Amino acid sequence: MTIVKERKFTINLEKYENQWVALSHDEKRIVAADMTFKKAIEKAVKNGEDHPVMVKAPKMSAGYIL
Repeated sequence: MTIVKERKFTINLEKYENQWVALSHDEKRIVAADMTFKKAIEKAVKNGEDHPVMVKAPKMSAGYIL
Protein backbone atom coordinates (compact mmCIF):
# COMPACT_ATOMS: atom_id res chain seq x y z
CA MET A 1 0.00 0.00 0.00
CA THR A 2 1.36 3.43 -0.97
CA ILE A 3 0.70 6.45 1.20
CA VAL A 4 0.60 9.75 -0.68
CA LYS A 5 1.18 12.97 1.24
CA GLU A 6 -0.40 16.15 -0.08
CA ARG A 7 1.84 19.23 -0.07
CA LYS A 8 0.92 22.86 -0.47
CA PHE A 9 3.31 24.48 -2.94
CA THR A 10 3.58 28.22 -2.26
CA ILE A 11 6.75 29.25 -4.11
CA ASN A 12 6.23 31.57 -7.07
CA LEU A 13 8.04 30.16 -10.13
CA GLU A 14 6.95 32.88 -12.56
CA LYS A 15 10.41 34.42 -13.07
CA TYR A 16 11.91 30.94 -13.61
CA GLU A 17 9.66 30.14 -16.58
CA ASN A 18 10.73 26.97 -18.42
CA GLN A 19 13.77 26.43 -16.17
CA TRP A 20 14.78 23.71 -13.75
CA VAL A 21 14.44 25.03 -10.21
CA ALA A 22 16.25 23.52 -7.23
CA LEU A 23 14.41 23.85 -3.93
CA SER A 24 15.82 23.36 -0.46
CA HIS A 25 15.20 19.91 1.01
CA ASP A 26 12.30 21.36 3.06
CA GLU A 27 10.86 22.93 -0.13
CA LYS A 28 10.67 26.39 1.47
CA ARG A 29 13.17 28.30 -0.68
CA ILE A 30 14.73 28.35 -4.13
CA VAL A 31 18.46 27.59 -3.98
CA ALA A 32 19.27 27.58 -7.72
CA ALA A 33 17.81 27.60 -11.23
CA ASP A 34 19.07 26.93 -14.73
CA MET A 35 17.85 25.88 -18.16
CA THR A 36 19.45 22.44 -17.72
CA PHE A 37 18.75 19.92 -14.97
CA LYS A 38 22.44 19.14 -14.46
CA LYS A 39 23.53 22.78 -14.08
CA ALA A 40 20.68 23.55 -11.68
CA ILE A 41 21.77 20.66 -9.43
CA GLU A 42 25.41 21.73 -9.64
CA LYS A 43 24.46 25.27 -8.61
CA ALA A 44 22.32 23.97 -5.74
CA VAL A 45 25.17 21.84 -4.40
CA LYS A 46 27.56 24.80 -4.75
CA ASN A 47 25.04 26.84 -2.71
CA GLY A 48 25.13 24.24 0.08
CA GLU A 49 22.05 22.13 -0.72
CA ASP A 50 23.20 18.51 -1.08
CA HIS A 51 19.72 17.07 -1.67
CA PRO A 52 17.66 19.60 -3.63
CA VAL A 53 14.08 18.96 -4.68
CA MET A 54 13.95 19.55 -8.45
CA VAL A 55 10.98 21.16 -10.20
CA LYS A 56 10.56 22.12 -13.84
CA ALA A 57 8.87 25.53 -13.94
CA PRO A 58 6.16 25.54 -16.60
CA LYS A 59 5.66 28.08 -19.35
CA MET A 60 3.43 30.65 -17.74
CA SER A 61 1.23 30.93 -20.83
CA ALA A 62 0.03 27.36 -20.23
CA GLY A 63 -1.86 25.87 -17.31
CA TYR A 64 -0.20 23.11 -15.30
CA ILE A 65 -0.76 21.25 -12.09
CA LEU A 66 2.46 20.56 -10.19
